[in-house]
Amino acid sequence: MKIDIKNNSKKNLNEDFIKTIKKTVLKTLKFSKKEFDEINVILVTDPEIKKINKKFLNKNKTTDVIAFNYPSAYPLKLADIFISADTAKKNSKYYGLAFETELLILCVHGTLHISGYDDKTKSQRKKMNEITFKIIKNVFDKII
Repeated sequence: MKIDIKNNSKKNLNEDFIKTIKKTVLKTLKFSKKEFDEINVILVTDPEIKKINKKFLNKNKTTDVIAFNYPSAYPLKLADIFISADTAKKNSKYYGLAFETELLILCVHGTLHISGYDDKTKSQRKKMNEITFKIIKNVFDKII
């Protein structure tokens, strides 16, 4: 399986952290028992994610993560996970987390979405949050 990380944001990420993002995606897929041929994790700015949100989801606002599965790519299983690095930075300050931790949380969240999980209801959100915590803890043996 191929996992590409594309950084279209203004945030600098070192190679070790990019490897950690890939490891996090793989652990999340293992948990969800889903397989993909290729996943792109694309870090973008708030204006970019707002454009994506408006164009594809009819929502004229920024968000933290948007994930797309491409079933029409059959027989390949392809997906894109767009993460707003700007919103991740704001969230990290709000929740008192390291920026990198928030990025990984959003990475897990997006990977869960492409794996079939949803968070439209309060109970779905709670379940996704619990799974996210479990995966992050498993990847690092503790929250970083």
